[in-house]
Amino acid sequence: VASALRQSERAGRAGNFHTARLQLKKALKLRDTPEIHQKLTALDAEQSKQAKQLLSDADKLIHAEDFNSAEKLYIRILQHDPNHAGAHEGLTEVKLSRSGAISRDLQKAEAALNKKDVGTTLENYRKVLLLEPANTVALAGIKQGKRLAALSLSQLKADANRALKENRFSAAESGYRKVLELDPYHAEAIEALERIDKTRQSDVQEGDQQQLYLTGIQLYTKGQYNDAIDSWQKVLLLDPDHEKAQMNIKKSRRKLRMIEERKQ
Repeated sequence: VASALRQSERAGRAGNFHTARLQLKKALKLRDTPEIHQKLTALDAEQSKQAKQLLSDADKLIHAEDFNSAEKLYIRILQHDPNHAGAHEGLTEVKLSRSGAISRDLQKAEAALNKKDVGTTLENYRKVLLLEPANTVALAGIKQGKRLAALSLSQLKADANRALKENRFSAAESGYRKVLELDPYHAEAIEALERIDKTRQSDVQEGDQQQLYLTGIQLYTKGQYNDAIDSWQKVLLLDPDHEKAQMNIKKSRRKLRMIEERKQ
């Protein structure tokens, strides 16, 4: 009896109510006492209390559409009480709610795909796969969405590059940010946004390229090579492909090296 009671107590502390009950029943068969009946009543009360809390938590998780976590809680209840009606009903509700959520997300994904809204398309297909990893419709939709994303990415990048080339910085910035929404690690878009930011911080304005270039020429002819380089670098912020500015920067740096060599 003492051994059964000890095992029951250990199982109860571990939350293993099923084993705890079995051990108390075993003790009762060996010695039917009021004390053991009281322990059994207390165990039932504690198990009922915990199951009620788990049911409440699972219900909240279902409303939050965290079906996997809710399912785990119901299974946990059934591990301790295989015949728990509330837990069985909960599992049924999880199944129905999950199915409904999958259906809604698929509809949203399809509608977004028809509108060529790549971000929303991929987001909803991925939500489906979190709920049902082998969902064939979502798997196919992800592939189609990625193909559309590649096309959209190419067009967005081309539009942003064109806007930057024309010094339409606001339009270019908007375009590059859309590129990053589809590909957060797109190196060209990240670099372009950094250049736009530097351009704004340097106080140069759209259309200043020619004046800045000529200022660089004047500074160069005066032997002010560092200042000339600064002026031409501002040109490159506005027009990265300005060949004369690139060439003159190299020429100025050669002049500076020659001056340093003569000092030595």
